[in-house]
Amino acid sequence: MTESTPSLWMTGLQTAGMFLLIIGILLIVLFLIKRLSTKMQQTHNRNLIRHLSTYYLTPKDRVVLLDVLGEKILIGVTPQSITQLTVINRDIMPMEHQPSEKTTFFNLFKQTVSRQTDTNETQQT
Repeated sequence: MTESTPSLWMTGLQTAGMFLLIIGILLIVLFLIKRLSTKMQQTHNRNLIRHLSTYYLTPKDRVVLLDVLGEKILIGVTPQSITQLTVINRDIMPMEHQPSEKTTFFNLFKQTVSRQTDTNETQQT
């Protein structure tokens, strides 16, 4: 072999090096895109939807209380569907700020459902 022709090993190493360099640049660009896109979503979102509480009825079924633009919405979530159960009109204080009487999510849920049942019964008569 002459000195002017590169060896097969050297060409293979150059090819592998360029391949690793391109993959590295691609990973860095993808990381930056992901990081910038989540920051942009956070600045545009401004917490329009907040999760207030979740109550599990079964391992796969739950009731979720959301605050959407200041309106409290109670939804039921199952593996097959998501259903709006009710809209709560009164203000709900977080559990750590509640008065000494025991008010739980379940009791609040029962009161709301009983109030709706009473309203429906009065409308039917």
